[in-house]
Amino acid sequence: MGKCEKRAWPLTLGLLVNAVALAVHGLIENLPEGLFILMELAAIVLILWGIVETRRRSGL
Repeated sequence: MGKCEKRAWPLTLGLLVNAVALAVHGLIENLPEGLFILMELAAIVLILWGIVETRRRSGL
């Protein structure tokens, strides 16, 4: 695994959490909206953290 892959793990994890949240929301019809929103917010935070870390480490 190269340097780019090592520092991009929060972005990848955020995208995975987003995909899981959408799949769970689609499969479970009576899922509380608060839980779905919480999972989406966690995904957004991870994605933004991954973008910031990648840009910070690349010197931009």
